Amino acid sequence: MGIEVATKQDFDLLFQQIKEANRKVDLLIQKSKAVRVITVNDVAKMEGVSVQYIYKHKYLAPRFMESAYPDGSKRWSFEEYLAWAKIDPNERKAMYEQHLKELKDKYVEEFLNDMPIK
Repeated sequence: MGIEVATKQDFDLLFQQIKEANRKVDLLIQKSKAVRVITVNDVAKMEGVSVQYIYKHKYLAPRFMESAYPDGSKRWSFEEYLAWAKIDPNERKAMYEQHLKELKDKYVEEFLNDMPIK
């Protein structure tokens, strides 16, 4: 029976996970005191990436960056984001790729239906 010794890499990974958890808890506390709506900036903080990264990788935001509210900036209810964040990012990416395919198919069909028949 051997003793496992934690490596620096193990501690670095643990520290990174604790730091990420703290960031999420801080944001939760901050949002619990305010209106329960989050913006792209909030999503970026929760995901641990930049705002530009969220715009480039739309699958990280709820509704693939389509706002839940028609007016103003892109924003979603906090509950909607939490439900979205529970889905694995790889699965969200696959969902986004499927969404893009469906949009493309829809636009092609609309285009073909609008073409005059000769």
